Amino acid sequence: MVYNKDNKELETTSTPPSDILKIMILQRRDDALSAIESYYKYMYSGATPPSHIVRSRVGSLFFDLEPCLRRSLSAGDYKHLSDYIFSDKAAIVILGFRELNAVLDQLKITRLDNNPRIDTTIVENENSIKGL
Repeated sequence: MVYNKDNKELETTSTPPSDILKIMILQRRDDALSAIESYYKYMYSGATPPSHIVRSRVGSLFFDLEPCLRRSLSAGDYKHLSDYIFSDKAAIVILGFRELNAVLDQLKITRLDNNPRIDTTIVENENSIKGL
């Protein structure tokens, strides 16, 4: 809620549902990364790592992305990825997570380098890209 001094009223601000969904996906991704980190901590300490947390969190992320994955991947790639995600072995599930990360990058949800590359040697091109 935001207070509008001119109207002396409270106004609401909203967030588009697509932005909320992206934030939820990023939260699920962060949860999966935390589980993978914990898995590796156990493994490197010499203890038997619990794989159920990794498998469930990566599976939850997959369920969130499933409609998008069905649209964007071929049937064979989708089947291959789902076999990885729902494997009984955590190491294979982690490989599936890496492929999910690639999909998130393609969807520009986790892409860090999404700024356009500008050829600054030609001023007209640079101005055109910047909207000048």
